[in-house]
Amino acid sequence: MQRKWMIYYVIVILVFLLGRWLLIEQFHFDTGKPSETGRELYLYWVNGFAVLFLGPAFYWTVRKWTKMVKEKIPSAGLRVLTLFYSIVFLVFLFLVVYYSLILSF
Repeated sequence: MQRKWMIYYVIVILVFLLGRWLLIEQFHFDTGKPSETGRELYLYWVNGFAVLFLGPAFYWTVRKWTKMVKEKIPSAGLRVLTLFYSIVFLVFLFLVVYYSLILSF
């Protein structure tokens, strides 16, 4: 992993943890009765973190995968079909990881 991506991920994680702590304190999650606004804001915060955390890895994987398919498959029709199904598979994989990350918070 390149240094810029390590710095990016450290900053994203630190900002998320700081914001999460502030949301928990501000909207009284520790009492067990947070406000509706607090719950919605927390949900948006976790969704934004998940996209920022998983987005670059997904983009990098799709770029590598499409480059590999273009090099290995000579037929244009088969290449389009393979790219379509591989991107659909990668999107499903991304969604599984995305929702498992969201449900873990």
